[in-house]
Amino acid sequence: MFGLLRLWLIGLILFLGWAILSYKLTGNRGYLMKARAAWRGSLYLAGAIFAIWLLLRLLR
Repeated sequence: MFGLLRLWLIGLILFLGWAILSYKLTGNRGYLMKARAAWRGSLYLAGAIFAIWLLLRLLR
């Protein structure tokens, strides 16, 4: 599970770097909007995974 999480974080960092670089080169704010949506979605996903993990841990 931690390998998948590590892969997800590497992909997210690469995507955020691409979005920031694209914004700096073009000035198009659409790239920043996509980066913000990806970041927000990742936080929701991480929160849901943590909540499920914590619930299963407490039920044992």
